[in-house]
Amino acid sequence: MRGMACTVMPMYNEAANLTEQFPRIFDRAERNATHELHVLIVDDNSPDGTASVVVKWMNENPHIHLLSEGKRGFGEAYKRGMARAIATLDPESVLQMDADQQHDPSRLRLLVSLTQYGDQIEFLSNLGWLWRTRFRRHV
Repeated sequence: MRGMACTVMPMYNEAANLTEQFPRIFDRAERNATHELHVLIVDDNSPDGTASVVVKWMNENPHIHLLSEGKRGFGEAYKRGMARAIATLDPESVLQMDADQQHDPSRLRLLVSLTQYGDQIEFLSNLGWLWRTRFRRHV
């Protein structure tokens, strides 16, 4: 059984990008042997109908989720999205990806596959660099 990885994507006025982003994300997701990929969209009440576009995609793909609340900013959207992903989806890994196409969705498969090697943080820049570091949890 594959584990779950959830990518959190904050969005504001990204409806036009979704028709390109979702296929690029999920095209490679099926080929990941270690994890099932889910995407949680955090929409800050975009006036361009981003949430409506996400809902249409959700009807076709059960791995797409939506959190739509008042506009609170980019950083706050990441925090709310990560908290929601952990609370409701219980993924083994949580990743973050910007919706404005600065991050290449084809790299998600690499990041997800690296999580199988234990407690570490993977950083993948939009320039294609990968930096890995181990960390220890302190309870």
